[in-house]
Amino acid sequence: MARKIISDDARRLERRRLLVGLGIGCGVVCVGVAILLAVGYARLTAVPPPPPEAVQSSDQPNTGVSPGQGVALQAQVAVVQRAVRSRRPQPVAIDVSAEELTRQLGRDLEGQGVEDLNIYLGEGTVVAQGRTSMGDRKLYATVRLRPGVENGCLTLQIEDGQVGTLPMPKQLRDQLQHRVDESIAANPPQRTGIRLESVHVSGGRLRLQGTSMGRR
Repeated sequence: MARKIISDDARRLERRRLLVGLGIGCGVVCVGVAILLAVGYARLTAVPPPPPEAVQSSDQPNTGVSPGQGVALQAQVAVVQRAVRSRRPQPVAIDVSAEELTRQLGRDLEGQGVEDLNIYLGEGTVVAQGRTSMGDRKLYATVRLRPGVENGCLTLQIEDGQVGTLPMPKQLRDQLQHRVDESIAANPPQRTGIRLESVHVSGGRLRLQGTSMGRR
């Protein structure tokens, strides 16, 4: 009988130790998850550093002068608009700096909830970085795009992105790409009056060249 009582007490003690061990283990896991969530939230809401394109734009000298360089963007757009209204096709071009794009797009997108926008122009890439609404939070987002030309239209392929300092989820990146593609598809050459022929990004500048289609 004494042996049975001792055996029962030993089993109860063993179960108690097991439960305590499980409790401690669960506590450690919960603390670990809390730390990971805190780190993730901190990275999600962090202000990202400027992308490499920012350094490329500032360090690389501009060795050539292209048509339109040094002319205000609005003045260049006015020239293109006159060419579109003309009856005969003629070459058109836009040469714009990252600073000019930042100012113009910043004004255009301010009413759409985008703040603190910065545009950076690297070697063949365009980076947009700013603060926008995602759910009930204002988060910084960074998107890197590679422009090109297809069938007379500008193309913008999203290469990568970040939310805060975390990689942008593929689903969100795909949604953004779809919106970009839809916007471009809604403005074909027949509507804009411009058939784009080339796009070049280098030395902190974006250069677009094409031909006006002329009025018929």
